[in-house]
Amino acid sequence: MTCFQKAVKFGLDGVTGRLPELVSKVAVPQSDGVINRSQGIPAPSIIEGSTMEYYAGIDVSLERSSICVVNVTGRIVREARIVTEPEALMVWCKGLGLDIARIGLEAGPLSQWLYTSMKQAGVAVELLETGHVCNAFKIMPVKTDRKDARGIAQLIRMGWFRPVHCKSVAA
Repeated sequence: MTCFQKAVKFGLDGVTGRLPELVSKVAVPQSDGVINRSQGIPAPSIIEGSTMEYYAGIDVSLERSSICVVNVTGRIVREARIVTEPEALMVWCKGLGLDIARIGLEAGPLSQWLYTSMKQAGVAVELLETGHVCNAFKIMPVKTDRKDARGIAQLIRMGWFRPVHCKSVAA
């Protein structure tokens, strides 16, 4: 554990006993369900009537695709391996009962027909540039379909992707 990680974990720097200046200036999302004790009201994500958006990443494979759904704070909500068929993926997503704001697929030969079918069905889906996704995942020590789906979901959530044009089926 680095000194910075220890400072964040314990909330102090080891020398003066104060919060490090960098840590005190970090913005922390307040939509994690924590109750604001000073006002006695819940954080925005659990106020009655509010909605939370979710984001999905799909790592497309020949037979089964890995799918990961994360919430607005990046927490993994659901993961699965689904048959690589547009209908199966859309039924699974709708069956969650979550408001999935956007679904991401890495561009590739198999993802084009999934993208086209999902787009025609009115699903908010994005096709991500392969090189951009590959560069984002270079730091992963072990690369699996499950981890790729998690990474794609996070890229979609944060907006750190480049959408690419999907060629027509005829092309």
